[in-house]
Amino acid sequence: EVMCLGQCKMLATLWLNRCTGVTNVSSLGQCKKLTRLYLDGCTGVTDVSCLGQCKVLALLNLSDCTGVTDVSGLGQCKMLTTLDLTACSVSAEALQHVACRFPLLEEVRVSLCVNVDDATATCLAEACPRLRCFDVFGCPELSDAGIEAILHHCPALRDLHLSECPSITAA
Repeated sequence: EVMCLGQCKMLATLWLNRCTGVTNVSSLGQCKKLTRLYLDGCTGVTDVSCLGQCKVLALLNLSDCTGVTDVSGLGQCKMLTTLDLTACSVSAEALQHVACRFPLLEEVRVSLCVNVDDATATCLAEACPRLRCFDVFGCPELSDAGIEAILHHCPALRDLHLSECPSITAA
């Protein structure tokens, strides 16, 4: 476990990539200066609600954390600019709840999240006008309507990954 890391009060960046034995990250909520956290591939992690205590967190990579199903506890991370939830099993409702609370988001990666739909994309678009990168590779529920919302509300968009989204029909 990473329980002792909570004692690192000055910790700003932490890489725990592919540490599959990590299951409990609750102590990281005590790292008040944490700005970048890479938990990608930590398949044993299921609860990330404690990270909501990391008020200056700007980058959170939870890609391939297949046990993560809820990110609504992150709502207090108002400084978040980059969120990677690739291949997480997060519900559309949880994604909408979180998306609408992060107005500074610039990069969102939700590839292979089968629950991403038009309502999620619309919520993100309306709440995050600074969005520069939107990666929805392999999101079967996302259609033209969701992409239109992103294009309409996100004038800063530079990178858009739409591959393997079978419900998208217009180019």
